Amino acid sequence: MSYIIFRQTFCRTIGIVIILNNCSPNRVAQPGFATAPPREQIKPSLQDEWMPKQAPGTRQYLIEDSSTTSISDDPTHTSSLQRATTYSLSLVPLTDSFSFTAKVDSMSTNSVSSPELSTLNKSFSQTVHGTFSNSGEISAVTTDASLSCQGGVDAAGMRVFELTQYYPKGTIKVGDKWADTISVISCRGKIILYQKIIRKYQLLELINWKKYPVAKIQRNVSTTLTGNSSESQNQLTAIGFGTGTILFYADRTNGFLRESKGYSESKFIITTSRGNYSFTQNVITHIKIQ
Repeated sequence: MSYIIFRQTFCRTIGIVIILNNCSPNRVAQPGFATAPPREQIKPSLQDEWMPKQAPGTRQYLIEDSSTTSISDDPTHTSSLQRATTYSLSLVPLTDSFSFTAKVDSMSTNSVSSPELSTLNKSFSQTVHGTFSNSGEISAVTTDASLSCQGGVDAAGMRVFELTQYYPKGTIKVGDKWADTISVISCRGKIILYQKIIRKYQLLELINWKKYPVAKIQRNVSTTLTGNSSESQNQLTAIGFGTGTILFYADRTNGFLRESKGYSESKFIITTSRGNYSFTQNVITHIKIQ
């Protein structure tokens, strides 16, 4: 396969593999890519229990991603991306839950290794709506814009799962663990992606952080993905899996995410009419409320 054909295939698949990481961990840009962020140990706290609760309101977040994607058996072909996204999330109270609206306000992408992937876009047509339970479960997700693959959410809309957390009902104590599972369909053009996300949490400590009372929580994420394209002239299938670790600070007063940092690694196999391609992607992300 010529380099030009390889380059075109590689650049197309970069957009696909970014989606898996966009819906899992929250991470921050640091020099290089460590194998994993340091494991946070549980520390003594004057207060050792908390009853999570959600509160209505609108907040805006800045999401900063730094990713490196490479062919698994050829590390010389590598693409690096830096992305900054501003994202609005609104909760409106219902009888026993909330309705939510999530929208990307702006996004910029910078790629030194692939300048054609660098963009600045301040106009996004898709707004994501859904129901948000008092414990943080998201359901009944819909979009305003029509998509070429029906029933799915685009990559930008998927980021709502990074900005929200699931909590068990009732009081939780320092050291407690809990988990949830998310099954969701997302889209990349006419490519349909089926994802299963397992999120495991542990409450590390309750502290005052940057003048706010927060819960310091670690979240370990594992994700599996399968995908296919409906285009007869551009057959493509994808399988992938990834893991990530996130440390985040949740406001104990209103349940809002205040800041998170994390790291993930994902592996993918993309099958096209030209053959199979294996990719590895590492992502570091930092999210903070504006």
